[in-house]
Amino acid sequence: MRYEPQHNKVGWSGVLTCWGSQAHPQPTGYVPAYPQIETAAPPQTTHYFYSMAIKFHPEQGAILACDFQGLVPPEMVKRRPVIVVSPRLRHRTGLCTIVPLSTTPPPHIAAYHYKLHMDPVLPHPYDASAHWVKADMVYTVSFDRLHLMFDGKDASGKRHYDLRVIDKADLIKIQQCVLHGLGLTALTDYL
Repeated sequence: MRYEPQHNKVGWSGVLTCWGSQAHPQPTGYVPAYPQIETAAPPQTTHYFYSMAIKFHPEQGAILACDFQGLVPPEMVKRRPVIVVSPRLRHRTGLCTIVPLSTTPPPHIAAYHYKLHMDPVLPHPYDASAHWVKADMVYTVSFDRLHLMFDGKDASGKRHYDLRVIDKADLIKIQQCVLHGLGLTALTDYL
């Protein structure tokens, strides 16, 4: 692949071209006006959950892995553990409302953050003793983004998953944090 700067009326832009393919044959006698910059192949992603997407609505408080790829920063943009906050709703299939978890403490702790202690810890790479709930970042996502937490294989080679649901007290605290994150602080008294 080659990067070719091109000038347009707005300014400079670049086009990635793969010379030699049928779609973009290299022109005969082509002499670039600008030096060519070779680009590296895209990095291979590491898959930490070796499972297919879930096919069912998980229990409220379940911890799953979510693939946020395709979103734009400052939204979540990588794989991370999440907690299911929505119950199964009639006539709504294939969608689940979640809040993401982070091992990095927020720079300024607010009412919509909650420190959730994990005992035992989640499987690698989420194996921290505590995670921060980012309840200001509520998402409703497709089941296609949600996966069970892969925890390795047993002696017979069968896949093992960490199936975990947080306790009711932690779930209520997280629901209160979600209300704070939505600006509905007055409703926290009713949980």
